[in-house]
Amino acid sequence: MKELSITMEIRFQIPNESLTLSGLIVSISDNLPDIGKALLVTLMKALELQATRQYLENAAGRTVRNGHESHERSFRTSFGKVSYRFAQLLDIATNRSFSPLRKMLSIDPYKRYQREALKAPINLAIHMSYQKAVAEYNAIVPAGISKSTLWRHLHRFSDQMNWRPDLKKIPYRFLMVDGTKVTLMNPSKQSIGLAQLRLALASTGIGDHFQPVGFWLNRSWDHIAADLRKRLDYNKLEVLFSDGEPGVKENLLASGMRHQRCQWHAKRDFRFILYMDGLKKAQQKSFVHQLNNIPALWLNAAALETIRPSDMNKVKELSEKTQQDFQDLTQMLDPLSYPKARAYVSNLADSVATFFHYWLQNKTWLPITTNAIESAFSRFTNRMKFIGKRWTEKGLIKWLQLSIHKLFFPDAWQNLWKQFLQINTAPKMFFLKTSFDWL
Repeated sequence: MKELSITMEIRFQIPNESLTLSGLIVSISDNLPDIGKALLVTLMKALELQATRQYLENAAGRTVRNGHESHERSFRTSFGKVSYRFAQLLDIATNRSFSPLRKMLSIDPYKRYQREALKAPINLAIHMSYQKAVAEYNAIVPAGISKSTLWRHLHRFSDQMNWRPDLKKIPYRFLMVDGTKVTLMNPSKQSIGLAQLRLALASTGIGDHFQPVGFWLNRSWDHIAADLRKRLDYNKLEVLFSDGEPGVKENLLASGMRHQRCQWHAKRDFRFILYMDGLKKAQQKSFVHQLNNIPALWLNAAALETIRPSDMNKVKELSEKTQQDFQDLTQMLDPLSYPKARAYVSNLADSVATFFHYWLQNKTWLPITTNAIESAFSRFTNRMKFIGKRWTEKGLIKWLQLSIHKLFFPDAWQNLWKQFLQINTAPKMFFLKTSFDWL
């Protein structure tokens, strides 16, 4: 590794009065792009000189200097537009000219926008529209990036990702799934209706965060189950958490797994089921009151935390009372008058109290809601449903791949950028000295 010394002289005009620290900081910030451009051009000249000498020495008699390219090459960087006119050498054998620096730095002959210039606007596009992202970025750096350019490079960045990784080596024990609807459009920007976006999270155990392990657009639960079985060690999964959506339990619950229904959804959906059986809100009160007083549905996380391993008998009593209360509520619901509600309560009794049985065996409490996946959706649904109200299927998948990486896997996100920017090695500044002189 060689050392390169660059000397730079910077002169400031200092106001005689009313100067503030903020004024100094803003002045430096405003001038950083020009400093960056100057350093880049100087580094390129120094490297070009070195590359040219090496070619002339190693290919003596086969290459000769051939001036410079006829036109300057413009690059769009994170500190604005930079222009450079490359020196040329002539290969005598082929009678063709080439640029030593282009070869040395692997410069693409057709791309103006350098990938590092897209890093900031791509990060912004995760949280705001493409149009606002480029507007915000161009207001800070006069890079002149357009919405279509940002869209194109975001898709290119997304293409390098593998969002169906093999996760069998991770000992996941808990699986949580849910879905939401999003509006799709065709390439001609005509709405084609709602699509189901489904997300799966997994956790290695009590107290460990749930992490995304897959998302699917317009895919059935049986398709999702097949995908997860290929990529997860499904035999190690102990509990499936869901809001009770049809098809989830039937497809994702494997032999040996337990199903924990979300407590909050269980209570909310009961009112809707009663309405489907013909009961108006006023007529539902006795049934709703009975359901809400079942221990498995009125206990909350704070109450569960007060229970200690020594409270075995108390937990058994709560579990038994839950079972009895469900039986009583089932008896209240006449099968001829309320067939849907009766079936709902019967199915609910089998899954909403799983956390009792788990505690009796392991002395730890399972989550009793699907708040983890609701929280995960909340990180990107505002951008997906309200800022960007309609998506093409391809565009949504590309954006989701980036969003989930950035929001949930920040370390991996930085590594992805290193790969995308193709940073193999880079100069390292190891010495900085400043001085001043009043003129």
